[in-house]
Amino acid sequence: MMVVFALFHGFAHGGLFAIVAPITAEYFGTRSHGELFGIVTFVSTFGAAAGPVLAGVVFDATGSYQMVFRILTAVSVTGLGCAISLKRN
Repeated sequence: MMVVFALFHGFAHGGLFAIVAPITAEYFGTRSHGELFGIVTFVSTFGAAAGPVLAGVVFDATGSYQMVFRILTAVSVTGLGCAISLKRN
């Protein structure tokens, strides 16, 4: 199962990096593309670095990842709502 997961996750995550720059340009234009793409990349990197640490802190405090999954589900749903509400430039 781990190999199957790794294959699907690898393609999905790799595909994400390939489309972030064009999507940023499509929705916000190319005038400030570098600045916006930098912000998107920074926030993504910060989340990738801080997320596991914060999840570990929550696990140490509660003995479960359940709260982490609930919080991340809420963040994901909020992000999806924001993405759906965007209008193309």
